[in-house]
Amino acid sequence: MLEDPRFDWFTSFSSKWNDELLYLLAVDFLPKLKDTEAIKFEEEWRDVDYIKDKIARKLMHTRCEYKDRAPPDPSSSESLAVKTSRVKKNKERVHKQTRRNSRRSGTYERRKRIIKERLHENPRFWRRAGELLSELGEEGMSSNETETEGSSLMPKTVISAFWEAVECCGRVLSTVPGNSGFRIYTPHASSRNPKERVCCVPNLPGNYYCDLWWRSLSKAKQSAVGKKPDQDLPPIDYLMAMECAD
Repeated sequence: MLEDPRFDWFTSFSSKWNDELLYLLAVDFLPKLKDTEAIKFEEEWRDVDYIKDKIARKLMHTRCEYKDRAPPDPSSSESLAVKTSRVKKNKERVHKQTRRNSRRSGTYERRKRIIKERLHENPRFWRRAGELLSELGEEGMSSNETETEGSSLMPKTVISAFWEAVECCGRVLSTVPGNSGFRIYTPHASSRNPKERVCCVPNLPGNYYCDLWWRSLSKAKQSAVGKKPDQDLPPIDYLMAMECAD
C-alpha cells in the first residue's frame, strides 16, 4: 500500500481514508529521520502528527491540481467550459496573491536591512523605526501603501512619507531594486475596489491611519479596523536631513 499510496483527492485530508493513509506514511517515514553530524532534527520531527501535517501540506497543491483537471462531477450543473473558466480565474487570483505576498516580504526585509545598517548612526531613532516596522509586520507593507501600480487607491496610513524617506536613506547603501516601497501616493476620495480600501492592519495607533481614508469608511468598517491611542512617530525631518547630507 505504501509503495503506491492512493489518496481520495476529492475529499479532505481529514477524511477517514486520507487520515489513515497519512498516518501510515508518517509511521513509515519516521524511522528514516536519523540525526547525523551535519543534520540534527528538532524534537517535533519525532511526532507522528507533526509529520502527518507536513505530508498533507506538501500534497495540498497536488490535490488542488487533480481536482482542477478532473472533469465536472456528473451530478453537478457546471459544464466543462464553466469549470475551466472558473479554475483559470482562481489560478490568476492565487498568482496575484503570491506576487503581492512576495512584494510585502521583500519590502519588509529591505526596510529591516536599512534600519539595521543605520542603527549605529542614531540608535534611539532607528530602534523606534524598527519597533514601528514590527508593529506593522509584513501585512503592513501593503497597508501603508496601495497594492496596484498606477491605481487610484488611497494610502491607508499617514506613514507612507516616513517609509519613503527610509527607502531614500537605503538607496545610498544598496542598489537592490525596490518595488512598491519607492512610490508616494496622493490620496483620492474614491477607490475602484472598496475591498482593497478596507484591507489593512487593524488596531494600530489612531494617528497611523490616513484621516481621509478613515473618514471614507462606514461606522461598521471603522469599528472592524479599530484604533489604539495615538503614539509619537519618528521625526521625518531627521531622515530628510540625512538624505540631503548623503
